[in-house]
Amino acid sequence: MSTLPSISVEICGACHPFYTGQRRFVDTEKRIDKFNRKMILAEEKKKAADKIKISKKIQKKAPGSKDMSVKEMLEHIKKEEGQ
Repeated sequence: MSTLPSISVEICGACHPFYTGQRRFVDTEKRIDKFNRKMILAEEKKKAADKIKISKKIQKKAPGSKDMSVKEMLEHIKKEEGQ
């Protein structure tokens, strides 16, 4: 019923996941990869923030903590939590 001689589409009704029942992603703009990268960066930022919180917590609790290395501080916290 179109006035055009032919219509070109990326996905037709025969292969579209909605009609076929298949789960398939059509990611032409790499949106999924972009989202995954954002999630990884967010997790890394959260881990870094947690390390900062732990070091501040250690400095408040541990006597002479300014002279301790991060590894020693973590061991000190583990000992305290274990008790």
